[in-house]
Amino acid sequence: MSNLAPTTTIKALHAAIESSLRAHFNASVQQYGTYQPWDTDSDAPDSELRTPALLVELEAMDPDDVALHLPGCVALRCALAVHVVLGVLTDDLQVALRELAAAVITLVRQTDTAAAARPPLNGNHWGLGEAVGTPEAVSARPAEFRPGLNGFDAWIVTWEQIVYLPETLPTD
Repeated sequence: MSNLAPTTTIKALHAAIESSLRAHFNASVQQYGTYQPWDTDSDAPDSELRTPALLVELEAMDPDDVALHLPGCVALRCALAVHVVLGVLTDDLQVALRELAAAVITLVRQTDTAAAARPPLNGNHWGLGEAVGTPEAVSARPAEFRPGLNGFDAWIVTWEQIVYLPETLPTD
């Protein structure tokens, strides 16, 4: 049995958040994935966007010297976001955007009852247990959504979460 603290990777965090979004919203959302900024060179997004869409973004990460220091890991304070995107022809667009953003906030704040979390952790840990901290500073606001400037509107749900990475990251 290892004495090292639970850790994860940025790739696993993205996949876990997206998986949680898919499981929660199912077919009511048409597209899940990673937020891709508008390609200014080609003046087009990388792929066609289907709405409603929930797109995960890691906006920033900083070393966190205040977080619990555990052996064998590095703590990063990550600024995470989910872009909530709807087409402009959506009935009652602004209310629909706010409703979907509120549902994402509820998921972020939901208590994680994954088997790895004993006792259940307050706030969503995306099934990664103690490898991530409790979501903090959760909020939502209208977004300046760059992909598909014409035809889409968006809100952005943001939060901060401590993520514990291994001291030695894989090189593959």
